[in-house]
Amino acid sequence: MAEQEPDSKNQGVKLLGILDVGKTPCAREAILHGAGGSAVAGLVHFLATSRVQRSFHVGMAGFMVTTLASCLLLSVRGQVFRGDCNFERPYSECGYSQGNDDDFDWEQVNTKLRPSADPWIPASSAFMMVNTSGRFPGHRAQLVVPQLKENDTHCLIFQYYGASGEGSSPGQLYIFVKENNSPLGFPVWNSPGPAFHTWGQV
Repeated sequence: MAEQEPDSKNQGVKLLGILDVGKTPCAREAILHGAGGSAVAGLVHFLATSRVQRSFHVGMAGFMVTTLASCLLLSVRGQVFRGDCNFERPYSECGYSQGNDDDFDWEQVNTKLRPSADPWIPASSAFMMVNTSGRFPGHRAQLVVPQLKENDTHCLIFQYYGASGEGSSPGQLYIFVKENNSPLGFPVWNSPGPAFHTWGQV
């Protein structure tokens, strides 16, 4: 079978997202009752750990639709419980790690130290970013968040930004909860398909 090549039209769709994780009362259904699970931020879905453990991860559902190249940002700014990270220091120091069951990695970006010439990248900010330009439909990137406190309730609050060329979809951002050795877990949220070009909060 001939090897598939990325569509040259897929250069310019961007998906950006900022995630704010905080231990606050939740008025939404996206409440996680942690049982020693590890949170994952990256591959647009929550991942559960083994047996009684639960985990969540956010990420970029690399399923670029037809001619789509996307870019995703994730920035965690919680202040109350383990799992917060402003990404001004190495993300590994916050307990975050790259997922193993994905196709490419998240990148850490700090435009306070290195301003970007790209107008769609937030200025004076620190965040995690996924650039899927030239990737194939279905490609994913995962970023794993630290383990959540056992027997507690956690609220995940985040902001996201999406942009794409010619009104095409920039891809999707998912949150999944994983438990009992399930491969992906169950989804608790996903971003809308069309490009929004403004910050949204969940």
